[in-house]
Amino acid sequence: FRQEYEGERENFEGTVYGEWIDESWLADDLAIRKFIPEWPQVNPSRRVLVGLDSGSDHPFGAVSLVVTENGIVAIGEYLERQRAYSTHLSSIKQQWAGKLGDNCMWTANLNEAQLRTEFAQHGVLVAKAENDQEAGRQRVLSWLYTKQLKIAHTCPRTYEQMKKLHYAENTLADGQKRDREKVFKKYDELPDCIRYALMTYPTLPKALGPVTGRDLRQLSPTVR
Repeated sequence: FRQEYEGERENFEGTVYGEWIDESWLADDLAIRKFIPEWPQVNPSRRVLVGLDSGSDHPFGAVSLVVTENGIVAIGEYLERQRAYSTHLSSIKQQWAGKLGDNCMWTANLNEAQLRTEFAQHGVLVAKAENDQEAGRQRVLSWLYTKQLKIAHTCPRTYEQMKKLHYAENTLADGQKRDREKVFKKYDELPDCIRYALMTYPTLPKALGPVTGRDLRQLSPTVR
């Protein structure tokens, strides 16, 4: 309110997702099966999102997320340095064998032209994810707030990075505040992967409720 109506700039501080991450953690296989009953298998027909973050000054990151009727679950993570794109892709497919299915969507920052080119040479098309960081963080927060984003125990580094991700110092040398908040750019590869994946998948399918009865008015008088 102060920012929008009184012209006073507000800045966020502290962790980005910290207070919501503990509730998103699925600590064992039993917890995962509440979302993916066939776990540790994943039905090939399920929608799988793969967020990628190559970067030039940090490890290559990837996170796989399974879309279920009750939420999206991060089940796989990858974080390696100094490898060719083709080697990263081969390692990801090998590590996640049997869990990518036939309905997989790969996503990355829309500026990742080289990554898309090289992955395409190996038959993998990578969708362009909008790189508005503020909008992306709000998207992730909305999914966490509604308890529809979960992180499985198979992604411990993703959990740690999501929990520790925090805002950078937003005060300039002259004491003025920045126009927009910035996240501290270290150990943020896996959170960025989740952000890119969710920016290309805005809608979660709703579970169908149980049928509780029939509307007899739709039947003929004789049948009623």
